[in-house]
Amino acid sequence: MKTKLPYISYPACIPRILNKIKEAKTPDRFTYDFLETKLGFKGGNYKQFIPLSKKIGLINTDGSPTDLYKKLKTLEEWALGGR
Repeated sequence: MKTKLPYISYPACIPRILNKIKEAKTPDRFTYDFLETKLGFKGGNYKQFIPLSKKIGLINTDGSPTDLYKKLKTLEEWALGGR
C-alpha cells in the first residue's frame, strides 16, 4: 500500500527538529507554538513538520506525543544524521 507523505519544502530541517525534540521536555501537545518557542523553529517551512509527524505516528491527530515520540527521546543516536 502506497502512503503519500505531506510535502516538506525544507527536508533538512527534519533531523534538526528531531534532535531538538530529544533535548526538550515532552509537551502535552506538540503545537506550532511549541515548535517555535520551545524548539526555536520559526517560519512556515518548519510548520510543515507537524503534518508529517502526524502521518508517521510521532504525534496523534490532537497533537499529543505518541509512544514512538517518547521512544525517540531515549535513543542514544539518531538514524538521521546523529547530532
